[in-house]
Amino acid sequence: MARVQALYEDSAVPVREIARLCGVTERTLYRYVETGGWRRRYIVRPRGQAAAASNRGRRWQRASGLEPVTGAGGRFIARAEAERPAVHGLKALDPGARARAATSCAAAGSRAAKAWARADKRQVWEARIAAINAVSAAMAAYNRFRATRGTDRSPVARARDNGTEDLYLAQIEAALACVRKLRL
Repeated sequence: MARVQALYEDSAVPVREIARLCGVTERTLYRYVETGGWRRRYIVRPRGQAAAASNRGRRWQRASGLEPVTGAGGRFIARAEAERPAVHGLKALDPGARARAATSCAAAGSRAAKAWARADKRQVWEARIAAINAVSAAMAAYNRFRATRGTDRSPVARARDNGTEDLYLAQIEAALACVRKLRL
């Protein structure tokens, strides 16, 4: 009876479940509560027609401090254990599965780290290829410019050509700087 009383008073296990565990009906359990003077889970309003009229349509109210307390996996726990840290998640109530899940998570983390390293190397190689292609494109554009530039041009046109040539050379230098930066 002491264990049943503790379940009733100190946890949020449903009365139906407590009665099932004890092998009695809910009504019998409520009789034990009444005759034993156990602390009630709900506030009992005074009986009578006035009380019944004022309570019509209202739901039962939980007594203060007797709100349901749930732990990992939605299971009911004693109120004294409510402040303790509890494990959460799908494998919270199965220690073996929790250990296997932790192991597989660690393995997945190491595989992810290796994949990131491979991806970083691949990205560096792709950046090198892009930089080399940029140098090639800049050199090809510069060579086309040099081939189309005539020698018998006006001084204004030559000055403009010199400015354009400086831009091409700066572009080539920038692309070469990227290639040098991406060397191992």
